[in-house]
Amino acid sequence: MPRASRSLLSRGIALLARREHSQAELTRKLAPHAESPEQLEAVVAQLTQAGLQSDSRFAESLVRVRGQGYGLARLRQELSHRGVSDEASQPALREAQQSEAQRFYLVWLKRFNRPPETLAERLKQQRFLLARGFAPGLYRDLERRGFASPECESPENPAC
Repeated sequence: MPRASRSLLSRGIALLARREHSQAELTRKLAPHAESPEQLEAVVAQLTQAGLQSDSRFAESLVRVRGQGYGLARLRQELSHRGVSDEASQPALREAQQSEAQRFYLVWLKRFNRPPETLAERLKQQRFLLARGFAPGLYRDLERRGFASPECESPENPAC
């Protein structure tokens, strides 16, 4: 293997050792160091085939980290922006969808921690949560529950 190719491969491994990267991100970061587009494509393919790079693993990582403060729409948009296909991102997004209401409540609680007193406050809360990628229906559900945790919807939870 030529020295330049090894160097590009080692750069790719070093990038992936720090954190997960999507294939598109890895390609973009390695491009300035590649001698040719063919060399770049071959190195990225080699890293993917070796299991060092995986778009589905990247999607799981991004959803796990960014999902704490963002809704499904925002996560889907970020994955798409980073070049992850819908097929690779669906499993991670399905898991995020199951915890969407609880994550929504925790973000609302951390940011506002009290019901709005005026229409202006209510709209401010809604805009903030929509910008974070949460569905509008989640705010309506929160109001319907009297700004209580989604866990309070279950009759098995006597603490609410």
